Amino acid sequence: MRLIHWMAAALAIVPLLQGCGGAEDDGGDGALRLVNASTSGALDLYASDSQLASGVEADGAGSYVSLGAGTYTLKLKRDGSSTTSSSSDRTVLEGTAHTLLAYTTSDTLKTIFLTDNEDAPSAGTAKLRVFNASTEAGTLDVYVTDAGATLADSSATVSSLAAERTSAYNEISAGSHRIRVTGSGDKADLRLDLG
Repeated sequence: MRLIHWMAAALAIVPLLQGCGGAEDDGGDGALRLVNASTSGALDLYASDSQLASGVEADGAGSYVSLGAGTYTLKLKRDGSSTTSSSSDRTVLEGTAHTLLAYTTSDTLKTIFLTDNEDAPSAGTAKLRVFNASTEAGTLDVYVTDAGATLADSSATVSSLAAERTSAYNEISAGSHRIRVTGSGDKADLRLDLG
């Protein structure tokens, strides 16, 4: 099922989105990278007409690129193509790391612009945020639990996350987890179950 494939791909790149602290501060510059969670294949990223990243594969992330603070027209093109598939004006902030997350929903290539600067997690924990990129899936709950935990006895790590919305960062204990996604408020409506 396409929705399940996308959710699995998106959750596989969650650690790439974490970005606590982001890139190094280059004295007035910001930083930008592309994370490709789309079904469009490899993508190239341009700021106005300057290429910043090329060939960022699906389910992958490019490196941070230093970029002067200011507003840019960010363009995505399929790798090697001259045709713009997506274009949006975004503002890069001084001393701040950003991610342009490319995703596909309703067969349309879209982007969301994320600020990655986040304080480091407490000792023995990690930070996780979730982006619901699927308009088809509706509002979702996400459970991050121990492998053997039952869903019935678990509380949602992220609740009622609407389509095309990003959660706040949540601290979770470091280690292996089981991730389950359900329809909002309905534990019986299991959409994804990953070890």
